[in-house]
Amino acid sequence: MSEEPKCPECEKLYAVHEKSQMIGSFLDWLFSNGRVLCEWYDFQYFDEDGDLAEEYVKDRYTEPEGYYPTHDTIESLLAEYFEINMNKVNKEREELINWIRTKE
Repeated sequence: MSEEPKCPECEKLYAVHEKSQMIGSFLDWLFSNGRVLCEWYDFQYFDEDGDLAEEYVKDRYTEPEGYYPTHDTIESLLAEYFEINMNKVNKEREELINWIRTKE
């Protein structure tokens, strides 16, 4: 029989579970009360195809610098804050589930 797979990223996630739940609940409360998290963007220039341009092009569409709503999810914000790689977590979970299935 094979050994139980190691799950270091899942262990990191479990270690911060309580703090993560508390912060996540607060963020959920903010969003459900109409608050929005924003991030700063510098001027952005677009080429004729609508792709980001490397430099200013006369008469091309620009987005002014300023704060714009973030498109990050609560889960992605928490993972970034706690330095947890959710792709690794999902892979470890899958490996653990497969290992459990082989034990049945």
